[in-house]
Amino acid sequence: FINELLSKKGVIGIQFYGASWHGIYSKKPIYNPEDAIDRRFRILIDPASKLFIKSLGSEMFQIAQTDAVTALQTGLIDSGETNTHVYNITGTSYNAPYFTRTRHTPSVISILANKKWFNTLSQSEKNIILNSHPNHLISGSALRDDEERMLSASSKQHVTVIEPNKNDLMSWKEKGLSTHDELIKIIGGKASELYELVIQGKKEYKKSLN
Repeated sequence: FINELLSKKGVIGIQFYGASWHGIYSKKPIYNPEDAIDRRFRILIDPASKLFIKSLGSEMFQIAQTDAVTALQTGLIDSGETNTHVYNITGTSYNAPYFTRTRHTPSVISILANKKWFNTLSQSEKNIILNSHPNHLISGSALRDDEERMLSASSKQHVTVIEPNKNDLMSWKEKGLSTHDELIKIIGGKASELYELVIQGKKEYKKSLN
């Protein structure tokens, strides 16, 4: 479905990887959504980030990741949301040593190519490109293993990793779900159809585990 949409825009979808989960970093512990009320949050440029942090009742500051550490140091922000890899490799963890594993959204890596350019290649050249990226299950698993490794290493040094209990996790989930309708409206296009496919896929996956 996604590749069909991309093709109509002149883009080839080569591979998609589920990289790592997003969580919340902060100077002080945040265990549940109530703890985030009135906190000064750095949000990402995408509407999903804005809607999620807005649902928490937090103050929002849309700044580039390159300025996040400085913003933490100066007090412009005291919290933010990002994926585990970015949290660990940018210096953010040293200035916001609490990381709550809300897992409210995944980071997805997309490998794309210009369709017009791709179609000028020979079949052997196309095969090289298509086969140069590992299966999404293999690569995704490796990336998530790396996520766990990095968090484990930082937790032994300067980071306090907060794993929400069952009740708190449900509260985080409810906050995330409350943004979906508005997010679909903002994105427009085929967003509603894609959302239904995702929900159906989740149901089928859960069913396969039984």
